[in-house]
Amino acid sequence: FAFTQKHTHWHADHVVTAEGTGPFILKLNGNPITVVQNLQFLTPNHAFNPSHSYQLCHIPEERINGRLWLNTEDGTGICEITENPAINFTGFDSVPKLILNPSSIGSYFEEIDDGGSYFILPNGSEESACDLIPDVTEEGDPHVFSILPDGSWIVFDPRLKFDNNSIDSPIPDGGGGVELSTGGVTMCSNAPRSFLNEEECILSKSTSACGLSSARETQITLDETNLLQIMSLTGRYVYAVNGLTVVDELNNKISHPCTPGVRSRWKLKDITSCSIPSLQIETNATLTHLLLEQTQDANPSLRDIFFPNSGMACNPLDTD
Repeated sequence: FAFTQKHTHWHADHVVTAEGTGPFILKLNGNPITVVQNLQFLTPNHAFNPSHSYQLCHIPEERINGRLWLNTEDGTGICEITENPAINFTGFDSVPKLILNPSSIGSYFEEIDDGGSYFILPNGSEESACDLIPDVTEEGDPHVFSILPDGSWIVFDPRLKFDNNSIDSPIPDGGGGVELSTGGVTMCSNAPRSFLNEEECILSKSTSACGLSSARETQITLDETNLLQIMSLTGRYVYAVNGLTVVDELNNKISHPCTPGVRSRWKLKDITSCSIPSLQIETNATLTHLLLEQTQDANPSLRDIFFPNSGMACNPLDTD
């Protein structure tokens, strides 16, 4: 069956749309979920309109041909009943974005109910397509499909994974890895030291270990080692860009700071870390004068100067 109770549990609208002129590709929130010849509503005077966007308005029955409630297209909010269709992309194999190869894992699915509606993959799969499945499933991710040996289509139904986190068997990193991979949606599971747990407290050496105290501000050098470590901890790619040309909102290269009417931004540095500038005397004197005019700037790290339209100039030999 294509629609499950989970599809009504997210705190958002769940929109069903159709594509084609028949058979129709049904999509849930923009992602293909199955292909049907048609949808028949129980009310005789209400016909399926493939150009209309329907919303799920009740928890569907989790079985093929079980009841599926969709709102009417007249804006009255009345729900009409149709049948929960089977998942089937036969002849439309290129439509799903993710299909696990049935020849490599199809025969290893085990049925876990008598109705043939639920299956598990006990030993997982090493198929390369699994690398495309995100570690954390979020609303809007494309569905993952596979095919059983008899040709039946099935869809991956992600469930919660519970980790044992007790005094006797704590999570090694306190849930820090999950917190990182979910962008902070899942919170750290570590508890503060108290009289209830102080005798069993252990020190975690995991790089993803977390705590309930506020994170300290620190500076991280974005070198190759740390970039790889950030990617390993978060599961997200981090890119370093060298030789990036600074451009404005019109995609034009930023003008020379001595260009009349142009604003330039300067970073304050300790004088001991500065080298003697190679600017011409006129350029150095003009820019220094403008920078000293902005000593009241509240920003302790940056300073903006506006080169006047008249009255000041730089040496034309300073072009870089």
